[in-house]
Order: sequence, then C-alpha cells, then structure tokens
Amino acid sequence: MIIFNLYPYINKDPEKLPTKFDEEVLQKLLETIKAIIKHIDNPTVLCAWGAGIERKKYLIKNLEEIYTCFPANTVWKRIDKSKFNHPQHPLYAKENTKLQNFDIKKYLNKIMSK
Repeated sequence: MIIFNLYPYINKDPEKLPTKFDEEVLQKLLETIKAIIKHIDNPTVLCAWGAGIERKKYLIKNLEEIYTCFPANTVWKRIDKSKFNHPQHPLYAKENTKLQNFDIKKYLNKIMSK
C-alpha cells in the first residue's frame, strides 16, 4: 500500500500549509512518486486527506497531477468518507475500520467541477 501527502509538508492543520502554489515542489513530489511506483506492479493507494483539501485549492491540482502518475490498474482505497464526502483522514478513523474501495475518477470529476 502506498501513502503520499498531497503536499510534501507534514502538519495536522491544512491552514498552516503554504498559501501559494509552488510548481517546483509539486514537480519534485511527482518525480518521487514516479520513482517509487515504477517498482510496483499492482499499486494500491490509500486516500486519506480529509476535508482539508478544500482549504488550499492547489491541493486539488496536486491530487489531479498525482493521479496521472499511477497506472490504470491501481487500486484506490479509503478508510471512510468525511461528512463532505472526502476520504477520511486517519486521525478520525474508528479502531478496526476496514478499508473501502474508492472511485477516484468519480471523486476527481466532482471536486474539479466545484
């Protein structure tokens, strides 16, 4: 299973992420992802960004770019969905929660149309 941040910066509060989009940071993240997944035949990705994706609009762009790095046979999972239908962040997961299949294409279409 593969887990990446939508932005290569760790913080529980999305408001503390940089306010401006940085193309160089995104490109480095994409290069790193591609370098890792080229060694994986059938990748499974856990999506768990929560509602914070809406607080920084560049995170949606980053997700779209990250998605294009993965082959068509990638299996996308989530822990659960938030009340706003985003993949739930692990911080809010109940113990012994089973992973659910996640339709990333449908999600991207919906979030990109907002």
